[in-house]
Amino acid sequence: MNANSQPTSILDFQLAPTEAIESVLFEIETVWFGIPLSRVERIVDVTNIHNDFSALARVEPLDLHELLFGCNLVEPKAWTIYRAANSTLYGIPSASVPTLINIPFDRIRQLPIDFRTTTPLNITSHVACFDALTVLMLVD
Repeated sequence: MNANSQPTSILDFQLAPTEAIESVLFEIETVWFGIPLSRVERIVDVTNIHNDFSALARVEPLDLHELLFGCNLVEPKAWTIYRAANSTLYGIPSASVPTLINIPFDRIRQLPIDFRTTTPLNITSHVACFDALTVLMLVD
């Protein structure tokens, strides 16, 4: 990206390698996912919803558990509501309440287009690699 161009993605900004992006991190079975905090609209604790689902009324469900493992998450504990690049609100159920972490920019890499178009994980655009953990980032 040159000095005159506008960033096209949240990860296009020119930042020092020591800088980080605040992200919401959650696990679906054995796969870790992260969403930049700037894209997260809200996290809904299912125990606080009771019978009022109005918090999820405008949200399109995105069940990563079903997408990856072929079955629904039986009892989600939380829904992470995030706004995609196309402005659609998606709700992702998870078995636990997500965690807020800082992911250093030097740990984040863009996934190859082949991976994004040929796997069930085509909703991911980047990956953050740590010594014992790989986090798939939902950015686009």
